[in-house]
Amino acid sequence: SKSPAVAMSADGNVVLFYSARPDLVPGDTNAKVDVFAKDMTTRAVTRVSTTATGANLPRVPTGPALALTPDGRFALFPALSGTGPAVLYRKTLTGADAGALVAVSTVSISGRVHEFGVFRDAGDVAISDDGRYVAFSTAAKLGTTTPTANWTAGLAYRKDLDSGTVVALGTGQRTVWEHS
Repeated sequence: SKSPAVAMSADGNVVLFYSARPDLVPGDTNAKVDVFAKDMTTRAVTRVSTTATGANLPRVPTGPALALTPDGRFALFPALSGTGPAVLYRKTLTGADAGALVAVSTVSISGRVHEFGVFRDAGDVAISDDGRYVAFSTAAKLGTTTPTANWTAGLAYRKDLDSGTVVALGTGQRTVWEHS
């Protein structure tokens, strides 16, 4: 069974959720599911699943995986395109660089950025309190020349968004789930 697609800041003031409703914010014209944040004090709702300029994403957010830093500054969510993998994004909600959107599930190989898919059930993604580190599960063969090739089982990794370093969280066995 899947958990509800909701995440909350430590003080309970910011709630992150998925919705297909087009009337939660003005300008939501993509007719797709989006990720929203609600400030429980001001009651303001913000569409999180947009580009840094507020445009529609080229992918549709899909969960139920969601994560939010305790201070409500950073949101983490996966999104799918019709042909590509479920890419993990980090959106800056408040503070310096508010609005910034980073594709997290990427690796650089020979100077070229490659996207890879992540699992998107509840518990498959996490973010550190400061938003610098992200954990995710993927079947992508990270550390090889092509992350689009997949293992038969998923592995958990931690990515440092400052350095781009990706580290496996287990021993790397690839026949059964290492992280359950």
